[in-house]
Amino acid sequence: MRPHLLLAFALTFTPLAAQTDLGGGDADTASSTGESQGSRFGEQPLQLARIAPAEQVPFEPPQRQFVSGIRRVPDYGSGNASNPCGPYGTVAVARSFGDNSLTFADGYSRMAPSHFGLGTGPAAMERYLQQQGRNSTAYNNMMADELAARVDRGERGLLLVNMANGDPEASMRQKFESMHWMAVRGYQMAPGADGTPQRHWLFEDTALSQSGAFTPNGRYPNGVPEDELQRLWSRPVPRGFGTVAGNLNNYYIGVGEEQPTAWNRFRNAAYLNGDQTRLRVAMDGAYDATRGWDRTFAPLGQGSVGDRIGGFGQMVSGAGLKGGLNLVPATVSTVGSAVESGGDAMLDWGRERYHRGGLLNRSAGVAATIGGSVPKVAGWAVEGVGNLGSSAVGVASDAIQGTGNLIGRGVDWVGSWF
Repeated sequence: MRPHLLLAFALTFTPLAAQTDLGGGDADTASSTGESQGSRFGEQPLQLARIAPAEQVPFEPPQRQFVSGIRRVPDYGSGNASNPCGPYGTVAVARSFGDNSLTFADGYSRMAPSHFGLGTGPAAMERYLQQQGRNSTAYNNMMADELAARVDRGERGLLLVNMANGDPEASMRQKFESMHWMAVRGYQMAPGADGTPQRHWLFEDTALSQSGAFTPNGRYPNGVPEDELQRLWSRPVPRGFGTVAGNLNNYYIGVGEEQPTAWNRFRNAAYLNGDQTRLRVAMDGAYDATRGWDRTFAPLGQGSVGDRIGGFGQMVSGAGLKGGLNLVPATVSTVGSAVESGGDAMLDWGRERYHRGGLLNRSAGVAATIGGSVPKVAGWAVEGVGNLGSSAVGVASDAIQGTGNLIGRGVDWVGSWF
């Protein structure tokens, strides 16, 4: 037998007791022992070094984490702005990238409806950010941990909350008026109500930060406690209208420094954002109707003939299509969403019954699961059809507006020759 095969044979059948003894000394001892006893391998236990586990360093979350550049917008408060929170937060985010020429007044005129105290929709806010060369994406059902992770990596973001959430005395009107946009500044760790540390969130907005809530003597000197933020952030649209609005919950718009992608531009131009499509179209209709009215009936000397023509097209298409015709597909979407929610409720009931155990409970659970799957799938399909209809209405309205503006500019150009 060849020498190397003989050695392999001997190693294979060496008794296990001769192979390992984790009670040996340190690495140096083991090394020298192994070298000196190489010719007598197997005569006594081989001394191996005890392998010490790597030191486990516990994860320490950041004590303070803030997004760069989020601060007060200088020209806010210089005019009579109604429901300004959306434009204010969006401009604060846009300015954080270093463009200090951006003003609240200009942002408000390009995002907010001008009458009736109507709020600003996410489509207008994202469109403004795209015009500033920033990529933005809206998310529903965001978790606080995910929000913290985004702040940790420096992402700018906007939250939609309801300041009246949890207030049993708030009227329906107050709840509608309490929907509110806030730009995320960051968070810091501080004791909560029970004394245990938790994240406290700070924002730049027209309500809390502007009122001094985050100052040492304010309502939230350390920021909004995370458990309270969850209450404000959850279901910002008043109960009974959530289905119509697309079931918003923990709604967040993330804003990146990179240029908008082609898909991002297309998605926003088509108002596509899941079950919020109908809401985006409707709120954009409020902007077009009110701003088109202002352009059409501007005081003499403040608007050209062409601008009035463009404003008329904006007003009619915004009110007639986005505000009127959109009700048809929006109703279809709402019905589909309600049917889907009913299917979800049946599935949840069936799941709960099945886990109770027993023949009757499990039989009922299986039946409910099968029965709930049908309305869930059907509702999802109907809702999707309605959302596509709303998208088509929004795109058609914008096309009419673009045509009206083009005709208006042509009229002004011809008029400049006389």
